[in-house]
Amino acid sequence: MSYKLLIAVVGCVLLMNVVSAQEVLVEELDSLGYTMVEGVTDSLNITQDARIDSLVQLHIEKNKQRGAINGYRLQIFSTSGVGARERARTTKANYLKNYPEHDIYILFKSPDWRVRVGNFRSKTEALKVKSDIRRDYPDAYIVPDLIDYPELEKRED
Repeated sequence: MSYKLLIAVVGCVLLMNVVSAQEVLVEELDSLGYTMVEGVTDSLNITQDARIDSLVQLHIEKNKQRGAINGYRLQIFSTSGVGARERARTTKANYLKNYPEHDIYILFKSPDWRVRVGNFRSKTEALKVKSDIRRDYPDAYIVPDLIDYPELEKRED
């Protein structure tokens, strides 16, 4: 009988602590400028500095001026010397025969000719393609690069 009484008392104390902790949390949120609305669980009110919007707009404008965004590509070929340009073109042609679904680029950065594949927004996307082409291009590696904007799909409303 005394165990039941002890469990009941401990349960009441724990319940009072939880209620007290909730009250303290509400008071702290109020002091930070947050308001709790009873019964509303599917909305969120965000108050932010107006300068954030201007920084986002600036970022968008800079990306438009560059014509590209930061991303990743796979480098499948790089060489210099006599005939390097022609070997890069051959590498591109061979790649497109086997993997026509990927964009491919030939770049010249003195003294090297490079062949890069894809417009990946994340390393994860690049890794997936790298594993797909591993058999034909075992030395391919991921490089950060400016990539073309992704094509947007039109929504049908």
